[in-house]
Amino acid sequence: KYLVKKKLQLGGIESMLDVGGGSGAFSYVFVGATPGLKSTVLELPEVCRTGEKIKAQQTQDVQDRVNFVELDATSPTWPVDDEAFDVVLMSYISGSVPEAIIVELYSNAMKALKPGGRLLVHDFMVNDSLDGPALGALWGLQHV
Repeated sequence: KYLVKKKLQLGGIESMLDVGGGSGAFSYVFVGATPGLKSTVLELPEVCRTGEKIKAQQTQDVQDRVNFVELDATSPTWPVDDEAFDVVLMSYISGSVPEAIIVELYSNAMKALKPGGRLLVHDFMVNDSLDGPALGALWGLQHV
């Protein structure tokens, strides 16, 4: 929560789209650290069901402000309005989808952002020779 409050300086944001947000872990932290923020988690149906169980263990305030929507993020269209979100978070998704889908994935993310909104990308990256840093390279090997 400290990093969200002090380092990201998100200000008075009200809406976040958590693309491929898994159990909702990042949404719970962002919502818990940001008064009034509501988060929509786009995730596969079976993952949404697990996320709902974990959400039930959060405070009532957090439960009320996190919503799961079933979707494969690699779909050509997302069930969200254009220009609807102050923040779009994409965590550990870029390296988990086929390269051919990346452009469309980011295009959908940008369409979902309000003018002046922020796209936050959190992922493992590798250098141009694809052999490091070690953690990024190891993460990448899981998806070969």
